[in-house]
Amino acid sequence: MINFQFSPLLNILVGIFGGLAIFLFAMQMLSQNLQNVVGDQAEKILRKLTDRPSSGMVVGTLITFLTQSSSITVLTLIGLVNVGVLNLNQGMGVLLGAGIGTTITAQLVTLEIGKLYFPILAVSFFLPLIIKNEKFESWGKLVFSFGLLFMGMALMKEGARPISQSDLTLSFFEKFATNPFLGILVGAGFTAITSSSSATTSLVVALGASGVIGLPSAVALIMGANVGTTVLEFIAALGMSLTAKRIAVAQALINIIGVGAMLPFIKPFADLMELSSSHLANQIANSHTVFNVGSSMVFLLFVGVLVRIVKWLVPGEVVQLERKVKFIDEGFLKMPSVALINAEKETGRMGKMVSKNFDYFKKIISNKESHLTETVFAQEVCIDDVYQQVAEYLTKISSRELNLEMSERVTRLMHGITDIERAGDHLNHATEQVSIMRKKRIKLTKKDIKSLVVFVDQCQMFYRKSLQTYLSGDQERAQNLLKTWNKIKLGRQRCARQGKTFTSKKRKIWLKIVYNLERTAHHGENLVNIVISGF
Repeated sequence: MINFQFSPLLNILVGIFGGLAIFLFAMQMLSQNLQNVVGDQAEKILRKLTDRPSSGMVVGTLITFLTQSSSITVLTLIGLVNVGVLNLNQGMGVLLGAGIGTTITAQLVTLEIGKLYFPILAVSFFLPLIIKNEKFESWGKLVFSFGLLFMGMALMKEGARPISQSDLTLSFFEKFATNPFLGILVGAGFTAITSSSSATTSLVVALGASGVIGLPSAVALIMGANVGTTVLEFIAALGMSLTAKRIAVAQALINIIGVGAMLPFIKPFADLMELSSSHLANQIANSHTVFNVGSSMVFLLFVGVLVRIVKWLVPGEVVQLERKVKFIDEGFLKMPSVALINAEKETGRMGKMVSKNFDYFKKIISNKESHLTETVFAQEVCIDDVYQQVAEYLTKISSRELNLEMSERVTRLMHGITDIERAGDHLNHATEQVSIMRKKRIKLTKKDIKSLVVFVDQCQMFYRKSLQTYLSGDQERAQNLLKTWNKIKLGRQRCARQGKTFTSKKRKIWLKIVYNLERTAHHGENLVNIVISGF
């Protein structure tokens, strides 16, 4: 048997960080296995939130427990806010709940199970191999994750135990008690690196259980963990919609203000928490729970004020996106003529969403509001959703008994929504190319921007007139509009000639932008041809 000999310091580090590695791995497994057992319900639950912050807080707590990560909850929230599914007020409640949910792990790891994690690991691993059942196997993996979690915690405790015999190390950690601000910085830094406040808190619990740190020092570290967890969310929100940025700022404010308010009272708070248990590990976990729950409850009372502060800090007009159809109603399928009118209204609304993306695109290339890039992407998701719902509605209408005129209207609408959706796709592709250009630090001159805006205006004007003509069914207007199509071709040729003077990288992206813009107008031309052909 090979026996590796390490120095005393290295033994300590290997024990602590080896245990931490197993703990982090177990948390990832636990998150995945919980979702396998319960179902990947995080996004679905968040979508069904009411406007009440209190219910949002409950949901945020539940999802954070299921995912074992407040970061996953907040990142999911930012993603849904970014595409307009949730608004700022709904998001606030979820943020407050995420802070509570992350305390559950700390409470779990304080359970005194001794060496029971060995039988837990053995039984949960081997039993599913004997009993061949898919559901039983999923639960076995879940229990195995808990066993690993306890094992990692035990290794961290054991690895940290020799530190309690070092006067130098003890004096270092005790500085956090006399200077809690230093402890907050260390906790925040470690959490930012690991992207897990639960890992930081659990390590602190392990240090406390081994007698390395006292409760005041531990409180400072876990408060730092609250601050550090905001880093990942803040980075994720960069470049996203205005509301997504506001959610990230709100998360930072909630944690920083809460920790800042408690900073002068850490020692009295620690003295109070000593009464909650006779064991230091439980005192630390209880401190974490009481602080986070108390902080969330206080902020729940002032959600309105917090929203106003966030809007002041991150000013701007929020673009409201609607993914649901407005005019379609299943009840009208019994009256196909009325159902067709509603489908036509929804088609017009869908077409206007594409036209609105033209406006956003012009602001993006003019360097006025670059954050609208994500708005264009989110709007395209909405266009796709509406397209899908209208297409399904038209299919249901076509299954009814229709006269010839109604059948032709269904056909025209099916072709029309397809061209509108594709026009949106090409505008989305053009926006993606502008985003790539910026990432590669390829700049457009004022002359480039002016030339591109002129071409965008031409394409947008042609598309708008085509949409209006399609919706009205005016054949004379359609014939006249087709005569102006050459202007789009000439505009594209002018931009292409201008691109010949660019570097190869810039020219390649420039031509892709111009091509996609021309294609949006081309789908407008298809709408006009639908009117002329009459199908």
